[in-house]
Amino acid sequence: EKCAASGAVQARLMALFYVMHLFPFAHLPSRLLCARLASDTNLAVANEAERGLRPYINMGAGVVPDTSVAYPDFGATAAHFALHGAASPESLVHGFGFCAAAYNAWRKNDANGSLPPDAQPLVALLVEALGRFGEARPALQAQAVSVLAGMADAWARPETVELVPASAVLPLCAAAKAGVREDAARVLAALAPVADPGAVLGPLLEGLVPEASEEAKHGRLVAAAGAAAALLRVQASG
Repeated sequence: EKCAASGAVQARLMALFYVMHLFPFAHLPSRLLCARLASDTNLAVANEAERGLRPYINMGAGVVPDTSVAYPDFGATAAHFALHGAASPESLVHGFGFCAAAYNAWRKNDANGSLPPDAQPLVALLVEALGRFGEARPALQAQAVSVLAGMADAWARPETVELVPASAVLPLCAAAKAGVREDAARVLAALAPVADPGAVLGPLLEGLVPEASEEAKHGRLVAAAGAAAALLRVQASG
């Protein structure tokens, strides 16, 4: 930890060398340190840290993915990053991405599983990143809504849907970046059938006022259409 926090580039690289070679890929404190240093201002440190967030084989002239190494348990990963990530916001952009990779690996083995209880604090932190954390960090905000959208099939259920209030997502429908607006629309489409549809569709339609920006109008229309389509699919299947 002292080397990782050092002002000397070589010390930070040395910290990465040790955590990437002495500890297994499932060692979550090491992955958290990599997530933090992946946002380092020094490109060499940042690139090396990013490498530590994916299993790889060093081929000498480069690295290739190592598919024989499994990602850590998703519930344990989510709990660890939720507990320690909030204390170091600089780790969250890459930390959220690592949690998403662990989620995808878990989903391959449990295609219909609901959100593990250990992962609920992570969802709460993702929602917090949409507001207080994310307002000053657009990349963090974009990553948070993207990961929420990717995990929607686990949290958008009656027992956990309250973890993601529509009011936290609605402002992102007016984001400048199209990708953020699209991810916000995906989250709201997941919410609408299991939450209060009026709490989703009402504010979206009310926001279609002449003085709204073109991005905001487009984002709200796309989100409203997606939410309405999700409601119709549920009604048709019921």
